[in-house]
Amino acid sequence: MQQPPLPQPTPADSHSQQPVKKELGDFIMSKDAIPTGLHNYMKKVAESTGKPAPDLIPARQNGSYRGPVLMENNGYLVQSVGQDGNKAIVHKKDNLTLEGDYLNQRAAAGKLRGTNLQIHYKDDKAQVYPLAEKKLAPETIMDKAQKYAAENIRNAKQREAFLKHLENVTQHKQPEQPDKAQKAAEQGKKAEKAAHGIER
Repeated sequence: MQQPPLPQPTPADSHSQQPVKKELGDFIMSKDAIPTGLHNYMKKVAESTGKPAPDLIPARQNGSYRGPVLMENNGYLVQSVGQDGNKAIVHKKDNLTLEGDYLNQRAAAGKLRGTNLQIHYKDDKAQVYPLAEKKLAPETIMDKAQKYAAENIRNAKQREAFLKHLENVTQHKQPEQPDKAQKAAEQGKKAEKAAHGIER
């Protein structure tokens, strides 16, 4: 006995299926095609910071990248990727479409450097979005601040004042201030006392 054929998915069923993510494709350019000027710039930055220069890698078709912009010029954008910062992705600006006023205004002003971006390629063209930064826990901020203060603030009183101020900020403490009504009442009493002392 012959079994009936299995039903085929219909267009109505397609919404229940996961979209298939495209596999990474070829590099947008060969590694040798990365301009020497980009390598030289990254080496100069590395020398000034005392860190090794990141390995420059071309973006890939269908790739997705997240991280801050290390540098940009008329033709290229270099983006740091990974936690250790030892790799940087080179994007051709002609392949990028900036999404939203914020990025377009920063780009027009030449101020994309330092901006955290997420760049998503579909084939060899990419859309660029701002990357929301993760908020650090107050404890993490204080740990980093203490390390910074120990290494950079030599005067003990200044270091203590810096850390106390930062602790207040991270805990959202506001300096105690009398409320406006109480302040106004005190000023009114002072004015009344002053008026009694004036001869007419």
